[in-house]
Amino acid sequence: MTHRYRSTVLPSLLALGIVLSGVTLGAASAQATGCSRSILTIVAHQDDDLLFMNPDIENELTGGACATTVFVTAGDAGAGATYWEEREQGPQSAYATMLGLSPSIIWDTQPTTFSGHSMKVTISPEGGMVRLINMRLPDGTLSGNGTPATGHQSLRLLRDGSISSVTAVDGSTTYTSQQLIDTLRSIIADTDPDTVRVQDARPGQSDHPDHLAAGQYALEALAGFTGTVQAYRGYNVVQNAANVAGTELTRKTATLLAYAEHDPYLCASLTDCPAGTEALWNERQYPAPLAYPIVPEPGPAPYNGPNSARNAAVLASSQAPGQEATKAIDSIISGWPANGTAEWSTNSQRTGAWLQLHWDTPQTIDRVYLYDRPNNADHITGATLTFSDNTTIPVPALNNDGSAT
Repeated sequence: MTHRYRSTVLPSLLALGIVLSGVTLGAASAQATGCSRSILTIVAHQDDDLLFMNPDIENELTGGACATTVFVTAGDAGAGATYWEEREQGPQSAYATMLGLSPSIIWDTQPTTFSGHSMKVTISPEGGMVRLINMRLPDGTLSGNGTPATGHQSLRLLRDGSISSVTAVDGSTTYTSQQLIDTLRSIIADTDPDTVRVQDARPGQSDHPDHLAAGQYALEALAGFTGTVQAYRGYNVVQNAANVAGTELTRKTATLLAYAEHDPYLCASLTDCPAGTEALWNERQYPAPLAYPIVPEPGPAPYNGPNSARNAAVLASSQAPGQEATKAIDSIISGWPANGTAEWSTNSQRTGAWLQLHWDTPQTIDRVYLYDRPNNADHITGATLTFSDNTTIPVPALNNDGSAT
């Protein structure tokens, strides 16, 4: 499937990097033929899909779907190659169990490149219904700050701009934040999914920092995608009643046990597995709302005045709660601290954040006004206007008092 929308120019209240570019997603699927549908799952760690998105995934496979699952980190926990290499075997055993195959069956390995970055891809035997993609980025741990073993690199630090790049634990490749997004977009296009499952990208959910960052990167990579996208809650599902029972719980537990054979950190003993909090997660599966839209949303139309932005649909790389992207085009020139709900704000993004405007017809633009936050603490020091024909205009530092630039 292919999705395009026209982009022209961008007036922005709170963009740290401004991008207006067309979006194209979709390509012929690289998976097995004869699938009833294609599903894609993007998670941080090798057990996140099994704990928080199952039985939905197994039910899809039972219904004839082909599945691609992307593990963004190596899940290494700073423990070295012996641990993470063995942990990578866990999803193979788990998905083999879902497919009714032996957990110890050998998978095909295909080193593959997406958007110029190499990674290990394994294909399930007897039909190739499942594809597992291992990006092997460093585990951020519960602190979100990474570990000494991997130079204190993490998805969270990359996302918030604290580090400029992150290197896979096997040294195979290095990503900037934008390159990581581009690579995920390449995987999405290659998979051509009907449904994409992601982790909860909302802040403040008492979840693992890697889960949050993986969800945020996935949503940004999905910008413009019009298929089904479902987010799932993580650690905080224990706040709700158990809702996986009977045959589904039996199957989910069997799948998790197949994985646990390769991950001693999950269960201290396979005879009592899962136990504790992991057992509570295993008995639950709860959806989450998307943290922000992935398709353009209309602004405050109808409007027939000279401000073309008012008639646009708007899409952003992220948005903070109560500070939606549509606030950037509502003609209210205000922001924090005077009125924080009158502005668009990213979700803790810095350099690389973007806001995109879309019109159904070409627009004639003779000027663009940009506004920084009306305070001296926050300052946009540069940006780029990008048009649908890929021409660009550099933007200097905005006036730091909230007046028009």
